[in-house]
Amino acid sequence: MLVEDNNPYRKIVRDDLLSRFPSIKVIEASNGEEALKGLFLYPIDLIFMDISLPNQIGILLTKEIKIDNPNVTVVMLSGYDFDAYLRASLQSGASGFVYKYSMNVGQQISTVVTCFLGAREAGRLKPACLLLS
Repeated sequence: MLVEDNNPYRKIVRDDLLSRFPSIKVIEASNGEEALKGLFLYPIDLIFMDISLPNQIGILLTKEIKIDNPNVTVVMLSGYDFDAYLRASLQSGASGFVYKYSMNVGQQISTVVTCFLGAREAGRLKPACLLLS
């Protein structure tokens, strides 16, 4: 699932993911309410979560999601590359943090998905990798 309120950015990330991993399905949400609905409707294993959403903070939404879905892997996306955001993301239950505007953000996201898919193929619920910006 890709939870991102910036429609053009979400489209770029979605299209990049689908071009690199044509077998995956990307569920999109532009806010916390849509993300929670998506979790109810679809089997979600991996979430890329924007840290700042309309009427919702991605960190708090991640905490909420992890309570009912502890096996869902969440990676925070942020336009701010601050250590405090990284620490808060990890404390919320996120497994990683990606700075949205880094030069290699597409590669970082691809690395997360590759690691995640590899863990699933090996029969592990949780990937052993942790990607930090």
